[in-house]
Amino acid sequence: MRSFVFATVLAGSATQGCSLTDLGSLQKGAGQDGASSSSQIASSTGSGLGGMGGAGAGGTAGGGPSGSGGGASSTGAGAPGCGSALLFSDDFTADPTLWTFTAGSWARDAKTNEMEQTDASVIANAFVPSRAGLVDCCITTRMRQLPPGTSPAGAMNLIFRVTPDPSGQLYSCNWEPNYIGFRLMKLDGAASTFLAQKEQGSGISLPSAYDPLETVTMHVRLEGSAIHCWLDEITGADIFYNDVPTPFPGGSFGLRTYQMAAAFDDVKVVEIQ
Repeated sequence: MRSFVFATVLAGSATQGCSLTDLGSLQKGAGQDGASSSSQIASSTGSGLGGMGGAGAGGTAGGGPSGSGGGASSTGAGAPGCGSALLFSDDFTADPTLWTFTAGSWARDAKTNEMEQTDASVIANAFVPSRAGLVDCCITTRMRQLPPGTSPAGAMNLIFRVTPDPSGQLYSCNWEPNYIGFRLMKLDGAASTFLAQKEQGSGISLPSAYDPLETVTMHVRLEGSAIHCWLDEITGADIFYNDVPTPFPGGSFGLRTYQMAAAFDDVKVVEIQ
């Protein structure tokens, strides 16, 4: 078990954005002779800081979709309860005009069509402020640690229900590929709580050919107070938590790194079933 002090430091933010009235030009194929655009908004309705080396193994016991108290449990793999109606998509084949960046060194790699954050010394966030109205939805992204991959407690995260920005309220689902930890966090300003967590030997099993630099696919499904986050490629990296009685009701979504250089791709938000 490890102990730690969690401190949140946000550097000045650099914003690249466009209004919702500008989004028509970002639809796939618009004005690009059939080429795909990187960002698209399919609806203006629908649906967040976390991620550091964890403290201890295992998740909180109990709880469930209909439980009266919070709790974590394992569920099956796949994408249960997620529909096909697209609310947002970005494959980073064009400049990320909808994203706002706080701290770190974020840039689109034009060769790999990934969004990279290359400063492994900071807590860095990228989020989409125009999606502040999201409530119930499924969010997916592909992520990988960038070489050399030597940050022992570093993490790559999906943040969600971000209000109003990563310095405020949000949840975070975190993957630590070096320490082998999978965690769900809740943050409210400077206060942070681990809601549930798993580690190697206490819920997570690695394949024999495990590579900490491999790409993984992270999913989050949100419905009311119920949060389900999981990785496709890692057995046991699967958490369900029912955050009652005080769940964060909604907000935007984004990407986060904690003391790690990482690349992200294929960010999608769809409606739940």
